Amino acid sequence: MVLVEPEIILNAPQQYLLAGIGDTLAKWYEAVVLAPQPETLPLTVRLGINNAQAIRDVLLNSSEQALSDQQNQQLTQSFCDVVDAIIAGGGMVGGLGDRFTRVAAAHAVHNGLTVLPQTEKFLHGTKVAYGILVQSALLGQDDVLAQLTGAYQRFHLPTTLAELEVDINNQAEIDKVIAHTLRPVESIHYLPVTLTPDTLRAAFKKVESFKA
Repeated sequence: MVLVEPEIILNAPQQYLLAGIGDTLAKWYEAVVLAPQPETLPLTVRLGINNAQAIRDVLLNSSEQALSDQQNQQLTQSFCDVVDAIIAGGGMVGGLGDRFTRVAAAHAVHNGLTVLPQTEKFLHGTKVAYGILVQSALLGQDDVLAQLTGAYQRFHLPTTLAELEVDINNQAEIDKVIAHTLRPVESIHYLPVTLTPDTLRAAFKKVESFKA
């Protein structure tokens, strides 16, 4: 059993709520990669995927208000909804969806970024949030990229490598990130696209210059 006291989270540093938003958003965007034909899967998995979609909608629609409410120390419905989406909703998605609602490219990009020491100061969910943008670029989902870039700018989640203190023009550093992200064990290989260092580099560059 998990007991959640919203006032504790209300008084915590906002970076933790923001990272939770980013990591939980990935539930949906990675699930649709892992389960492209959900109608063929067991009901429990479909329930998990449906929950991931519902959580996505709550986070995209309510996070800006929730973050503002936290800043103003106001315990509101929007704030509680976002907290519940992250903790209760995220747990339900993982429990019901099993391997179909776990990790894909967004988490692999996070793992790649961890090879650079300057990214250590950024929380897991913050880097995963950026990873969703790279995954969207790899899949050619410009509509998703536009929607999330606009949302991230309102929430103050990173939309560029520069915001994670990584220079897109530093080839040595980008090569390290790419090599780690594309390791055979990484979940990026669940994507239904051909992956090479060049395609991943192009995705990073697309995200870096993308305008919502």
